[in-house]
Amino acid sequence: AAAAGGGGAAAAVGGGVGGSAGAAQEPLILEAEPPEDLVIIPNAPGCGAWIGQAIEKSQFVAVVRTPAAPTTSIIVQSSLAEQNGVPSEICRRLWIAFRVRRKVGDTRLPLNVLQGLTEQLSQVGVEPRALVPVDSRSYLLLSKEHLQAAVTVLIRSGHLVLPLWRVAPPPKALSSAPERLRPYTGVWHLTRCERGPMGTALVEEMDTSDPLLGIASLRIQASCGLYVEFRPPKVGTGDAGHASGFGRLCADDASQASRRHVVGFQPPCSTS
Repeated sequence: AAAAGGGGAAAAVGGGVGGSAGAAQEPLILEAEPPEDLVIIPNAPGCGAWIGQAIEKSQFVAVVRTPAAPTTSIIVQSSLAEQNGVPSEICRRLWIAFRVRRKVGDTRLPLNVLQGLTEQLSQVGVEPRALVPVDSRSYLLLSKEHLQAAVTVLIRSGHLVLPLWRVAPPPKALSSAPERLRPYTGVWHLTRCERGPMGTALVEEMDTSDPLLGIASLRIQASCGLYVEFRPPKVGTGDAGHASGFGRLCADDASQASRRHVVGFQPPCSTS
């Protein structure tokens, strides 16, 4: 089995690679690369002309042929497949390739680490595909249909998955009337937070230091309803106390407003 891609890598592809899954606990970085969705074409004969052109242009291309497979398969960018008449039923099943690398030290990835990732994801029904290169790049292919489940498992295991716009759905449009959100718009120095239902909310007192010193909690609230908060951990709590994030503000009732975190360091919960 062989492949050629934008990085000039040769690779084999499959549901997993040999080795022990024990080393998969090492925190890794998974970055979507290339930025475009991919498709897997199971019957590649007849595609040689345009595949060759894609390789010359350094596009993402993987060519796979194993003794057990009756035909050659290829992995290409979805736009390239559509331009060259690949059947729509194949183009509708999209994949995202993530380059897997270590956070520090040697960028080369042992095969048992990649095997550990594939087994971990397979246990939740994701069924990833591994691209094992001969150079320093290793890839994990995830079906776009199961992307959110896969990202959830990876993040809970301590891995970093990026960029955000490729792995998280965009926030939905807000229904609150702009005039109701206007009183909340601006930059706020946070001193107190209530988390949970009205009447039984958990009250948290925040650091009241000068924001100019860079150690206070701040919120930037946009008029469209989106907001971002910088809430550094308190002294002695470490990274586990970090509560920064962003989300949406809803103010459908004139007397109260509620916030819903979209991304944050703490477990999700409405705040009011």
